[in-house]
Amino acid sequence: MNAAHAVPPHTLSIVVPFYNEEDNISPLVKRVHEALAGYEHPWELVLVDDGSSDTSYELIKKEIEKRKKRKISCKLISLRKNFGQTAAISAGIDNSEGKYISFLDADLQNDPADIPLFMKKITEGYDAVFGWRKIRRDTGARSYLSRIANSLINKLFQYPYHDVGCSARVVKREFVMDLGLFGELHRVMPVLIYLKGAKISEIVVSHRERRQGKSK
Repeated sequence: MNAAHAVPPHTLSIVVPFYNEEDNISPLVKRVHEALAGYEHPWELVLVDDGSSDTSYELIKKEIEKRKKRKISCKLISLRKNFGQTAAISAGIDNSEGKYISFLDADLQNDPADIPLFMKKITEGYDAVFGWRKIRRDTGARSYLSRIANSLINKLFQYPYHDVGCSARVVKREFVMDLGLFGELHRVMPVLIYLKGAKISEIVVSHRERRQGKSK
């Protein structure tokens, strides 16, 4: 990369894929802005509509209009149909500009207030910081299956971290480029980043029950 076009240090892109989250998407945008109100570096919000059939897209457009006068970039990417979360995440990465990329689900089970904590940890010299849902707030069946998946992945890849399924994470841009994501590979993105040799840490994050909408 030419030095004149280098990405400034500590710029942050927050990538949020969503599909039929009309009850959650507006509150999420509000909470992201509240969480980053004190962030001293440039940041952007990259929202990817994965072919929603409800009013999510229209609601997001209204939220963007509300914030046009602020110096915050808010991008809305619309996929022509529901391609799945992996494709939506890839589209978000491709349309982001930050040196660091933060990932969040749109269901409000991730807490945007954790983003500054990720960035504080990143400044200690890490390439990626992964979230650990130490206390789970979803159904017993989902939590049980997640624990089994974590155990299998840890053994298979000698992966030393607790929660491969936690969507909340921040990663240096170079470690999410050219991952070749397809199918359901977003589910093991932390493992792919680990296998690329990233210096990784993890933090305990807040986890909430899904109160609106249905799990996809």
